[in-house]
Amino acid sequence: MSIVSMVNQATKLQSADSALIEKAGWALRQRLRKQMNQLSGCFFDEVDDFIFGAGKQGQLAGGSDYLGAMREIRAKQVLFEETFLDAVSSSLEQRHEHFDSLALRSKQAESQVIFESMETGLAMDAMARKAGKYYLPYVKQIESLNCAIEPKKRSQLVNGNTLVASVLSGFVAAQGKINVDLEIRLVFMKLFEQHFLMKMEKLFLDIISIVNNIDSSQFVERLHSSSSSFHMPVASSCTAQRNTKSNAATSFEPPQARVFGC
Repeated sequence: MSIVSMVNQATKLQSADSALIEKAGWALRQRLRKQMNQLSGCFFDEVDDFIFGAGKQGQLAGGSDYLGAMREIRAKQVLFEETFLDAVSSSLEQRHEHFDSLALRSKQAESQVIFESMETGLAMDAMARKAGKYYLPYVKQIESLNCAIEPKKRSQLVNGNTLVASVLSGFVAAQGKINVDLEIRLVFMKLFEQHFLMKMEKLFLDIISIVNNIDSSQFVERLHSSSSSFHMPVASSCTAQRNTKSNAATSFEPPQARVFGC
């Protein structure tokens, strides 16, 4: 992209109306929630298959009651998803940009021995580092776009660091609702990393696409209208997501990279 094009785009974003930005921010959070609900369905499908397969083949420790764990996870799926989505939504609105695994340890201190708390805390730290490194290009692009918007207006939007930190914080809040032993919990956490945390490219692309077009009233009104009609059932399955993929979270084409300085 030429310097002139970059300057023109930055000027357009600076002139975006506050009401449009507020509408776009609300619609964006709705779209992110819907996509996360779909990712959660895929994640729980993978958890169910993995624990059953590993338990049946004797790959879990002898003390692990894999059938009991499967029942517990299935029974608590809806509670997990409700807690997770509500916690992520709250964190996005409060614009939390950093995840601290000490929050995990403090939440679990009363119910877990110190060793288990340290194990899960280290696992969360590893997840945060991996996601931070993987999504860094997306985060930088979102930050550069947001820098072109006035700070007061910018507060209505979602930035890249906030998305990752909110997802991790939401997982901390939700996974505590499920009562399983340490080995199963660590497997549960690893599967969340693989089948949710590292599958969020579409969420980042939605943020970039919306911010790139935030100066267009027609775009924002259409976005707001479509997002207002969302119905987000919990415990959605991965199969259902694949069958409705063409009608799902976003119909916007990923934008070309545009980078502006703050």
